[in-house]
Amino acid sequence: MSHAVRFSLVTLVALAALAAPVAARAAPASTSFTIVGYEYAFHGGTISTLQPGTSCTNQRYLVTGALQDVLTSTTSGGAGSFSVTLTHYRYSLFGHCVIYKARVVGTVSFSY
Repeated sequence: MSHAVRFSLVTLVALAALAAPVAARAAPASTSFTIVGYEYAFHGGTISTLQPGTSCTNQRYLVTGALQDVLTSTTSGGAGSFSVTLTHYRYSLFGHCVIYKARVVGTVSFSY
């Protein structure tokens, strides 16, 4: 193998090695995420009533919003958006309507 071909090959391998970590940071290592959140006054999104829960039946809301500063173990500074249906499961106890659990189902998208 000539010196010029060997030098070119080494240069290509070195460039590929430098580019590989950049490509690895372009997307998270997984598409499964652990999330933590709380229900409180939503800021910057929208909440629309789908079912008001008359007579202490379950309540349903459409909740949409934007996410910022999304990070994973390999990325940071990402953004995203979500659109979910929030359901409050309720029952009547001694004349008071009690929420005993809540559930969200919907979609979320991320950009890194």
